Amino acid sequence: MDVIINDYSLSGQFSSMEDFIENLCNDIIPIIKYFKLYNCKIYKSYETFDRLITEDKKLVDILHIKGISEISKIKSMLAAVMSEPPYWNENGHNTEGEYIIENIQKCPECIKEATERKSILFSFAHEFFLQHFITVMKNSIKIDLRNIYNINTALNHLFEEKIINEHTLFRELKLGMKVIFLMVEDRNYTQEVFDNNNFTNKDRVKAKEKIVKLIEHITNKTDAGDLCKNLGNRLWEFRNNISDSRIFRIFYVLNNNKIIFLNGFVKKTQQTPQSEIDKARKLMKNI
Repeated sequence: MDVIINDYSLSGQFSSMEDFIENLCNDIIPIIKYFKLYNCKIYKSYETFDRLITEDKKLVDILHIKGISEISKIKSMLAAVMSEPPYWNENGHNTEGEYIIENIQKCPECIKEATERKSILFSFAHEFFLQHFITVMKNSIKIDLRNIYNINTALNHLFEEKIINEHTLFRELKLGMKVIFLMVEDRNYTQEVFDNNNFTNKDRVKAKEKIVKLIEHITNKTDAGDLCKNLGNRLWEFRNNISDSRIFRIFYVLNNNKIIFLNGFVKKTQQTPQSEIDKARKLMKNI
């Protein structure tokens, strides 16, 4: 998976160096760590280090800051990513023609290059780049570029590309509560449901989105409707439908601002097997 750093998302928009460091620590550095872990190539331009982060400070200036512990920890990683190959300039594509982006007078070269490579944009926090997709009109043809701008968008893309599974995704996502897939004797019964029941990629994305929606209802204390069912004695059932007219269920409990998924099943009948409920109640004893 190739990503291109969006130079234009550094245009002096941060109010202070501290504001920029917060964006680095909360999103940019964790994203870089994930990209490196999963062998994703991060392309930048020769000019990336010269981009403004505040009105009078450039990205390169952060490497000269001393006495701030947060900076000391990340300077070497930032320097390696920003100042070492690969650079897209070295084998850039032909970007002649008309490229139009809403709210931007002239399309930046990095976005033109991402368009030609069909790569992913990697953006810093910027008001123009807080969407999952950036629409580029190239010679009147609409092209949607995936845009990664925080840790959740990075994780969701890695998941949709089948680079990480549900267990890793929900363990790392920043949500309103902590998500745990219970492990018992080296078995992850919840992940096994996803892995062993011929889920399509569309099924997995839909289930992920429904689980996120369930968590939003729980944290906001709003009615989740048909997404869940109370089975009594702390046990709940997450409810979803998937392809081939199948029903998908996962049992879970809530515990100290954590949602703990236990086990689940996929069937074509609406009735919940008593054996699966019994297994869930047995697994609850491990919490």
